[in-house]
Amino acid sequence: MYPRLETESQYERWSENKRFRDAPEGFPFQGYNRVLDRIVQASGARPEEGVLELGIGTGILARRFLERACRVVGMDDCPERLAEARRKHPGLMLHRSDMRKHWPRFQTPIHHVVAAYSLHELTLGAKLMVVRRALDLLPPQGRVLIGDVAFPSRSARLAASLRYRDRWNHNEHYWAADETADYFGDLGITSSFEPITPCSGLLIFVRALDREHDGGGGAFEASLPQ
Repeated sequence: MYPRLETESQYERWSENKRFRDAPEGFPFQGYNRVLDRIVQASGARPEEGVLELGIGTGILARRFLERACRVVGMDDCPERLAEARRKHPGLMLHRSDMRKHWPRFQTPIHHVVAAYSLHELTLGAKLMVVRRALDLLPPQGRVLIGDVAFPSRSARLAASLRYRDRWNHNEHYWAADETADYFGDLGITSSFEPITPCSGLLIFVRALDREHDGGGGAFEASLPQ
């Protein structure tokens, strides 16, 4: 198993050197910085727009949005991580909250909702609840962008569990894009999936009606049942 309690300090070391080297090769954090950079790029966030990060941790992804002069709001349920994020990035608007339970009222409009490596601990049902809440905060055609340990299909996830058996955590709920699309699509949310490494990718969620008007796109499209 990979050392869960040490990942925040690992992330910090990787992030400080993000322009020169990537995270260690292999499961589960291969391509970590590429995933974060892709979230920011795909969001298209502009200066002064509001970005909500779910599971903000110590602010590694948030820093990238602050560099774009975005207004960044963060949720996390760990007071120590929030204190570190506040120390490093005083411009953040932070809330201590469990995303599976109570969500605070935000004082700034939210234009983008993002998350990085913070939702794979949730069951598929809990992921759905979080994504639906996030979409409710957004303007029409607003998108939720999640970079995480993820695979294009259930079969790819199963193959990965065998390939990475020495580091696979069976208590985690790693994303499978086809499984997610089936479940979310039945409830009016469509998705696209962009693989980034063999064990990570970017998932983008929109309301089904918004996707119909927007045109959509991506490496993997959810099909909405009739």
